[in-house]
Amino acid sequence: INAEYMGHLLSVYFFFEMKALFVLLVLPLAHCLLVEWYSLDGRRADPCVNVQKLDADVNRLDCAENTRLPSPATTYLLPSTDSPTARRLGADVQLTFRGKNLRNGFLRLALPGQESCSVIDAAIPQQAATVNTNRDQITFNVAGFVGFVPVSDLPRYLCYSATTAAGPYQWTGIRIGTVWNCDDNSDQAANKCAAYVAAIPADRYRDPKFQRIEMARTKCCSSATNQGQTTIRPGQCINPNVEKCCGATALSQNQKCCSTTAETSAWVDGVCPCVRDSSGTDCPADESCCLASKYADIAVANNPIYFDKDAGECYNWKTHRCCDTGKRYDPGSHQCCVINGLQSINTPCPCSSDAHCQGGQSGLKLTDQKCCFQTAPTPLELINNNQANTCNRFNNFPSGQGETSTQRCIGTCFDSRYQICCNGATCNLEYDACCNSTCCNQFTGACRQGYRPGTPGAPHNWNSYREIFDVCTKIEQLNHVNVFWVFIMPTALLIAVILSLAISLVFANRVEHKARRGLEKLLLIAALITILTAIPTFFAPVYKYGVVIIFSGFFTIIAVAARKIPVYSATAVILFIVIFYTWDPFHGNDYLNLSSDRVVNGRPDPASAGLLHSIQKMHSDPESCALFYDYFRLDPQNRDIARVDNPNIVTFGYCSRGWITNLLYFSGFCMIGVFTQFVLVVIALLVRGGFLREQAEAAYAAAYQSAFGHH
Repeated sequence: INAEYMGHLLSVYFFFEMKALFVLLVLPLAHCLLVEWYSLDGRRADPCVNVQKLDADVNRLDCAENTRLPSPATTYLLPSTDSPTARRLGADVQLTFRGKNLRNGFLRLALPGQESCSVIDAAIPQQAATVNTNRDQITFNVAGFVGFVPVSDLPRYLCYSATTAAGPYQWTGIRIGTVWNCDDNSDQAANKCAAYVAAIPADRYRDPKFQRIEMARTKCCSSATNQGQTTIRPGQCINPNVEKCCGATALSQNQKCCSTTAETSAWVDGVCPCVRDSSGTDCPADESCCLASKYADIAVANNPIYFDKDAGECYNWKTHRCCDTGKRYDPGSHQCCVINGLQSINTPCPCSSDAHCQGGQSGLKLTDQKCCFQTAPTPLELINNNQANTCNRFNNFPSGQGETSTQRCIGTCFDSRYQICCNGATCNLEYDACCNSTCCNQFTGACRQGYRPGTPGAPHNWNSYREIFDVCTKIEQLNHVNVFWVFIMPTALLIAVILSLAISLVFANRVEHKARRGLEKLLLIAALITILTAIPTFFAPVYKYGVVIIFSGFFTIIAVAARKIPVYSATAVILFIVIFYTWDPFHGNDYLNLSSDRVVNGRPDPASAGLLHSIQKMHSDPESCALFYDYFRLDPQNRDIARVDNPNIVTFGYCSRGWITNLLYFSGFCMIGVFTQFVLVVIALLVRGGFLREQAEAAYAAAYQSAFGHH
């Protein structure tokens, strides 16, 4: 197997298997050019420069802006040359710098207060650094720096070069400073800060203000047991009005002490650092150390994933949480994802199973979180079972942190307490319905089944022919107002008519036991037919015509039962008005017409003049019917007009052409029934009024005289 093939094989192995073999064999090769700085004689290096590549870019910053710890946290203190004689540094003091992948090289100091190693103080000689066989420690003589660093100087960067004494140099994460080595616990007055203040030269500072500040250093910060520095443990004098002690370290008011034992500190609003091998003593009393644990199952001996000096962050569980990447976070704004670490809580975590949604935080798991991904049609990743390889916690190895948009996962997490998964889309449980993969708001839309074209306007595409899809539609949505007009009102009218008809017939049967004439029987039958044929109008916008016609029919039944001339007269007038209303014979007149609609300019609409015209308008313009109900339109998105559905059929239900045609026939018979009732009522009125009876009696008398008059 050639080298090119082996490289390709290892690359594939990394992306699809992510096993420990890659961690044990490949990663150390990648780290061979990386230097890691841990601590100088117990003083910890700044984590922001923990790992650095040895290159020739001397102009780059060693740490990004606003990422450095406060200067006291990373400053190794040396006794100054003017310290008490017994507390001065010896001539040959070797210090050990712990790290990884270290080399023989040179150490030098930068200019005081400078935030980079790009410019070295040429007045201070370099010190040779010797590496051990494991390349995890270098030793050097620190005494060579003491005589060149005055107490009044700001701490200087300790810079390292693995090439030549000329550089380039890069920061080790440690600063070097000198202090007057005090000891308030000493019984010797020469070791106390009062002796230091008394010995301050009057001309040390040009500005009297700084002279007074220096003379206010009356308190000594010192400790013989702290682990901030193990070989050299100097004390230093501070001004108690503006400074405070953290072990033997002096802090300003905008800094806080994290651990007096390790002498670690941070900015007041910053995060206290901690390391794995001393995590129990690195944090304040009310905080714990958050350490990386995402890949703990493969962190075995000689494995370069976690080290004794692996850095973490202190956190208070009352305000923060710990992510398995070793970072603390605010649960109000961030979340810890299993796949890609910390991200905004406003963005769902990537996932391929429910286990990926429980979170990588320490403590309770998010059992309400579930994974939502497409299931129909089945994604290729699930068919080939690749998600187990492409979406797992090793996606962002070794840091465990990555951008959400770059994760190769098919799903996202959702909260099952108020969300539902809709075939890959996340919908609201309270008001959404799932339509295929669309969140359909039930207040304004509804799920309807229909056909979808393979390609709109391309009938030769046979894909998805007659396959039923769930589509969210606002056009075919049946809201509460639609329900009233479509179901409740027609049903209520129908029940009212049936009950009224039953009551009317019972009344007509009981009010007069005398046998009815044939004319009255015809009138009763005509009224019943008219009522029955008017009922279908309840299921159309012309329901008002039906109500009026049925009302006249009931009046006819009452007239037949009463057999009184005034009642017949009133019935005749009512039927005449109904005929005028349903026929609307003067619809061409602006004042005598009874049109139920108006055109744009406010003139009467000829198409709504009378019952038959109104029904005809619905037949020729189904949109007028759908506009009345705000329903019964067919949604174009829910139809396959290229292969299945007729594009000219745009309505259904009460507004379909079939129903409107039947309604036209029913209404025609109904209007004939109204006219028949009117004619029969007029005849009955003539008979009951005696107009036709006198003529009949005269004819009878004449016939009688002609037959029997000769007697």
